[in-house]
Amino acid sequence: MLAKFITVPSGSANPLENNIIYFGETCRSLKGRWDQFDRSAFQSKRGHSGGINYRRIYRDEGQHLYLASMSLTITDKTLRSCFIRFVERKLILDFVIKHGLRPKCNLK
Repeated sequence: MLAKFITVPSGSANPLENNIIYFGETCRSLKGRWDQFDRSAFQSKRGHSGGINYRRIYRDEGQHLYLASMSLTITDKTLRSCFIRFVERKLILDFVIKHGLRPKCNLK
């Protein structure tokens, strides 16, 4: 979950916060996925649709960008993969229900 705040946020991450700009998922390493976002958002390289959208919309160097992540203890690969994708879609759905539109960098 990525958000942009002008002032440093306090408390726990809230997936319904209006400042959320992107929900993403990965079944691999978080570092690898964050690196993909970084390359697309800040180095104009392909590989991450959220990063490409970020670059197109914000055209900055990531100022005021905050990240929150969730880890899982599910070991069954099929269940883990399905659950990860479900959580991402559920967070996007809940955001749309509350705000009437997707987070700015989630176009699909």
